Amino acid sequence: MSDSKFGLILPTSGEILEERENFISKSFKPLHTGFGVTLGNSLRRVLLSSIKGVAITHVNIEKIYHICTSVIGVKEDIMHILPALQNIIFSMNTSAQKVTLSVKGKCDVYASMINHSNSVEILNPDLYICSLDEDGELHIEILLQKGFGYVESASMPAEVIMGTNTLALDNISFSPIKRVGFEVLPMRVGLHINYDNLILDVETNGAINPSDAISEAAKILSEQFLSIADGDINDNLIENEKPSSIDISMNNRLYDLVDSMPLSPRARRCLRALKIIHIGDLVTTTKEELSKVTQCGVVTLEEIQSRLYESYGFSLGMKIDWPINKESSKIMRGGE
Repeated sequence: MSDSKFGLILPTSGEILEERENFISKSFKPLHTGFGVTLGNSLRRVLLSSIKGVAITHVNIEKIYHICTSVIGVKEDIMHILPALQNIIFSMNTSAQKVTLSVKGKCDVYASMINHSNSVEILNPDLYICSLDEDGELHIEILLQKGFGYVESASMPAEVIMGTNTLALDNISFSPIKRVGFEVLPMRVGLHINYDNLILDVETNGAINPSDAISEAAKILSEQFLSIADGDINDNLIENEKPSSIDISMNNRLYDLVDSMPLSPRARRCLRALKIIHIGDLVTTTKEELSKVTQCGVVTLEEIQSRLYESYGFSLGMKIDWPINKESSKIMRGGE
């Protein structure tokens, strides 16, 4: 927990409440009243609409000129094969790529049978597509493209060449995000009970890590907001990356002993392990340094941050020219 230059409390980077395959639930706290809904709704909309994904946009099926038909020797008709193809989850490091599916003879066809380059990965290779009889033969050229969100149809890139009987798919979903939900709970910070705790749940299709998706959505929002803020975007980014600072000559409370704060025995042992004696020692210590102490878990770290803010209005990792060595335990308040 730290202060912004506008006097508002900034939340932590996100405490993981639950994590399993392709799903994560994170808590962002504390937030000033109303910011839980503001941030939760913004992140949800960006996650659902603006995270890049891969989808099939065009197919070229040999001897097929429209979707209302069938292929000799193939049990399913084209109207059933195309939705099956659209359910395949791809990952790709190029903007567009052609892949092919060529099968012949009696067999069940799965996504793993698609031929592709090393720049493409199929994340659900066991997905069933169709079945062929002994005389069945199926040859499909598939165009993959990267895009955002949901579109009714996509145009073919100029550099891609496909046959004249190419079918353009509709109802295309590029988004790798399957579900986003958020909840805002009240929480207490010191004597104040009107702060927000934002709980964000994100589930993806496996093409992107849920935690990475949240970070990407936050960066997209930051870029959009900075573009309409006064001044140059890069200047604002640099300014925001600067840690908070204190004029040590104007704040003698930095010489207070950390024992003056109401901390639990576990939190005190954590500070002693790092030889943190004065408040100045504590504010120049980062969350990462505290987290390395065995006894300093998430709850203990949150307690230390909360008590420091409640008692002094300071946060961890602040930039000050602190003259006292943390190894020394003999220096008293005011340099006595």
